[in-house]
Amino acid sequence: MFLKHLEQMEELTTDHINDLLIMCYADEDTKLLAKELGISINQVYRIADKLKLRKSKEYLDNWQLSGRGKILEHGKAFRFKKGQKSWNKDKSPFDYMPAESYAKLVPTQFKKGGLPPNTMHDGAITLRHDKTGKKYLYIRIAKAKWILYHQKIYQDAYGPIPKNHIIVFRDRNTLNVSLDNLECITKAENMLRNTLHRLSPEIKQTIRILTKLKKTIRNGKKQNQRSEKSSV
Repeated sequence: MFLKHLEQMEELTTDHINDLLIMCYADEDTKLLAKELGISINQVYRIADKLKLRKSKEYLDNWQLSGRGKILEHGKAFRFKKGQKSWNKDKSPFDYMPAESYAKLVPTQFKKGGLPPNTMHDGAITLRHDKTGKKYLYIRIAKAKWILYHQKIYQDAYGPIPKNHIIVFRDRNTLNVSLDNLECITKAENMLRNTLHRLSPEIKQTIRILTKLKKTIRNGKKQNQRSEKSSV
């Protein structure tokens, strides 16, 4: 194992430990890693969680190494087989329990059409994170249907979002959903924004001028649309 040479090394730095865990965590015993790195097993778990490290499927399925693999192996005898029916299928509760026992269960059962106590109403707003960790607000518009809150605000004011366009935040704050902070741009423009810092100053200035010109044209169209709506 790679870590068997650690005793020949000087005291490990945080960067050394991180690098070693990145290389070894997926397929090595966690207790052994902790011992050879000279840290506690809880520290290993915390670092692995921070680095988003996970055990490999081969490790998890190996009952000699992981508790999960051992559970999978010993649990085979107790699993449902394909086509097997549960013992109470098509039976009434009164077939296998006294009436007085069933009566005690009735108050705790879900009623037909009942909803869990934490069910949210239409118009409810929640905070969620995307895969990169950015925070966004979502609004419920129907049962089991949620959309990004800033998109709804924009569409309520200006109508559907054009194809190949997205709504972005002028100040880059994804929680500032006020209408004057929202802007509709093309996906190509958004890509340029995200790569603008890599370009030369001359190209940056040209892109800024073109973007400003397009904004002026779009804002003029929006004002005309609002004027037409108010005159109807």
